[in-house]
Amino acid sequence: QASIKPPELAVHDWLPHLRAGEAGAFEPGAAGIEILCGRAGYVFFGPNTVLQPGPYRLRVDVRGEQLASGGLRDRRRFVLEAVLGDLFLAQRDVDIEPGASSSWTLDFVIPADVVRPDTPGIEIRLWSGGEAAGKVVSLTVRLAGER
Repeated sequence: QASIKPPELAVHDWLPHLRAGEAGAFEPGAAGIEILCGRAGYVFFGPNTVLQPGPYRLRVDVRGEQLASGGLRDRRRFVLEAVLGDLFLAQRDVDIEPGASSSWTLDFVIPADVVRPDTPGIEIRLWSGGEAAGKVVSLTVRLAGER
């Protein structure tokens, strides 16, 4: 049975091509993925698209919501990941500040020796411990060194 090859996307804003996980939800009528407080798990994942071998830089722009809960820390931890099938290309702990905007970057390299016709597409994932609410407003991927 023939496998379905993921589509190639232009290296621009990938937010519309992501899927919300158990700790995220697409906001109706507006661009962005809501980060759900109280739910641990992936906020988003995808787009499972093909990129050529080389160095890339991922940028995620987020906005933290102010929570009325004095017992929680001022910063909330997340894990940002870039994976290619079973191969972790990069992983980074990131923080979100309630009531503030943040930008996270993650550099990764797609090695030429792992790219074959049956190689799965790249997947970007954000994991949340469920301690914070906010919104992912942008996710871009570019060749490293491009502006």
